[in-house]
Amino acid sequence: MAIDDEIEAARAQIEYDKGSPAPRAVISVLEGLAAVGITPLKPAAFLMKKVFEQREDNTAYLLEATISKLQRLEKQLKEFSDDHRRFIEEQFPRLLLEAVSKAERTGSKERIDRLSLIVVHTVVQGPSTDIEEVDEMLRVTVDLSGEDIDVLATIYSVQGDELRRTRFLPEQNLANSTWRDLQSKYPLFKSSKIHSICAKLQSLGMVAQVERIATTLDLTPIPYAVLEKGAHYLEAIGH
Repeated sequence: MAIDDEIEAARAQIEYDKGSPAPRAVISVLEGLAAVGITPLKPAAFLMKKVFEQREDNTAYLLEATISKLQRLEKQLKEFSDDHRRFIEEQFPRLLLEAVSKAERTGSKERIDRLSLIVVHTVVQGPSTDIEEVDEMLRVTVDLSGEDIDVLATIYSVQGDELRRTRFLPEQNLANSTWRDLQSKYPLFKSSKIHSICAKLQSLGMVAQVERIATTLDLTPIPYAVLEKGAHYLEAIGH
């Protein structure tokens, strides 16, 4: 089945499912309003309208972003093997639906665009893709800010070559020496904010905290090393 047909099939499924999550969210809000004595009729109409407008806008943006990226790869798509084509037929509609469900949770066009990048990257990668890892990428995307990703990419820029060589084992000397370099180049890496950003990245499995070496770093830094999942995420979004 052609990519355009797959997108249309996914779009039809999205339209079919459109009535499920939004009304439940609105009903919860209305019940809360009723509990404090606010007549729910006008708020109901207003909230329902806003919920659907946001959802439709996010869905349209995601589909348009995905289609435009795939169209730029038209020549490459035509050269895929039969196995690769079967992978797309089986996985693409489901991935797109997953991306749409995540897009509903954010108002950020930047994050929605990253969802589309992950879907397209998966289409290009084909049967070698770890689908469970892709599902995880889609899930965490709505939790990651642009600054979080910039920090991840900056750490990887100074650790990547050695991490790939060691198969992403978070080696203590590497993490400490590169953290010292990052602190000397980027003020953010000396601030308290870097701790919360890296703690979030660690909670998502993208970096690992490494024990500080006292002769390399002073008392305040907490060095981190990028894990394979973090590297794969950067690759998927083309960062």
